[in-house]
Amino acid sequence: MGAGKTTLVQKLAVELHSNARVTSPTYTLIHEYPTPTGPLVHIDAFRLSKIETLFLFGLDNYLEHSRLVVVEWGKGLLDTYPDAGWVDLSFTGSHRTAYLRK
Repeated sequence: MGAGKTTLVQKLAVELHSNARVTSPTYTLIHEYPTPTGPLVHIDAFRLSKIETLFLFGLDNYLEHSRLVVVEWGKGLLDTYPDAGWVDLSFTGSHRTAYLRK
């Protein structure tokens, strides 16, 4: 919590030329933001009891038709999508770190 997940998505939206106001999808689970090359989809899986629930919400459809899909708390998807990029964010005191893993 507080590691910068939504801030990262805000920066991604800017880089993808979206003018949308990016907010945390904690309570709505999924937000879509328009970009010139397709939507940026921001999903928060923290409140899901099973990561597989995302498939019921149409994760495959989002992956097929979106410019980029970001899933917070989505580590459980790595077995299904082993080629997915993984960003590990952490927050300790006033220090934030981000590690890109592939």
